[in-house]
Amino acid sequence: MMLYYIYDGTFDGFLTAVGEVIEKGELPEEISTEDKLETNLFTETRYIETDFEKAKRLMGRIFKKLSREGLKSVLYCYLSGDPGSEIILCKYLQKVMDAKENIETDLADPIVLKVIKIREKVAKEVHLFKGIVRFRRIGPDLFYAPIEPDHQITPLLAEHFQKRFADQRWFIHDRGRNSGVFYDGNQVRFLKEVELKPELEDLTANLSCLSEEELAWESLWKVYFKSIEIKERSNPRLQKQYLPSRYWKHLIEDCGALGI
Repeated sequence: MMLYYIYDGTFDGFLTAVGEVIEKGELPEEISTEDKLETNLFTETRYIETDFEKAKRLMGRIFKKLSREGLKSVLYCYLSGDPGSEIILCKYLQKVMDAKENIETDLADPIVLKVIKIREKVAKEVHLFKGIVRFRRIGPDLFYAPIEPDHQITPLLAEHFQKRFADQRWFIHDRGRNSGVFYDGNQVRFLKEVELKPELEDLTANLSCLSEEELAWESLWKVYFKSIEIKERSNPRLQKQYLPSRYWKHLIEDCGALGI
């Protein structure tokens, strides 16, 4: 009989589940949210109720055990959303708690290596999106950027764009997860669920809701993008290698000019 832990999808809920594993000394087959879990007759499910105090205590212990880079690995692995990432991270934190020395760079350990590889993959996507997020003015004082990343990276983009556009109100919307990050000009707020007004539901298809100024700038940008293209050096295959076509959906540039 395989044991599955089910939690509420929050980081506190995940830490509560890890705390249960450490306290009871039992390792489930999977740790997952209910909507992602696939069960059968041979699985036993256990619902883990989020305990904020337990999560806080465990986080305090983790802070004492890991360096800043190690903590970053934990966060990136959790936000990856990769299948099985929760149980991998749970095993990693178990090792961290049990070890007398710092293990976060022990590449000979398969669990540590998996966490590092997941972190590198998420970090690569964060770096990419810092360069390809495209904001559109959708009101007098609000800029909107739709994205569809592979990982849950909106919390990791917030600091970069807060510094870059400190005097603007903006909203980055992860359309795939329907979550996002909103900056009101003073502070950042993370939104687990987003409810857009009907006229913004399909912003990328319905450009009529954009301001005239925004439409003009988009047209100019497309003209510029087309003008700098050197046809003799056009290499769509290489372009897709550096920037896979799945990321082009929400770009303002004329992607057709690249054969994408």
